[in-house]
Amino acid sequence: THNAAESTIAVEPLLQQLFDLLAYQHPHLEVHLELQIAASELDGDTGIALGMIVNELLMNSLKHGFGERFEREVARIRIDVSEQELKGHFVLLYEDNGAGMPTGAEWVTDERLGMRLIHQLARQLMGRLELKGSPRTQWVFHFLDEQRRRTID
Repeated sequence: THNAAESTIAVEPLLQQLFDLLAYQHPHLEVHLELQIAASELDGDTGIALGMIVNELLMNSLKHGFGERFEREVARIRIDVSEQELKGHFVLLYEDNGAGMPTGAEWVTDERLGMRLIHQLARQLMGRLELKGSPRTQWVFHFLDEQRRRTID
């Protein structure tokens, strides 16, 4: 049996593979991914949860963010993961050049399954999620690794 809490996950290959798998399902789009990963490894539990959050954000971008205009233009997604000065504190920045959240959309109370999952995973990582941007959608997610979460519990 494998224990995710005792293993580490390489962040960049994980996020690249998620993108490749999801972009493959949208052959009508030309999508460029910009990855800037300063935090090269995370503990297994944190890496899995982060991967699931990014998976939901990628699916949302590819399914809803890039409409007909992107059949003629290049769609762009940028993902940055960095560790902050305080050890064990990380930031995920996710943005795309898609349509963005609809005006008046209340993402905090959004009951769709994907958003509920993102909020649940954010709580699991003792994280804080912010939606910024206009006209672009930019998600900023502050979270803690397993070791830092254990010191707070």
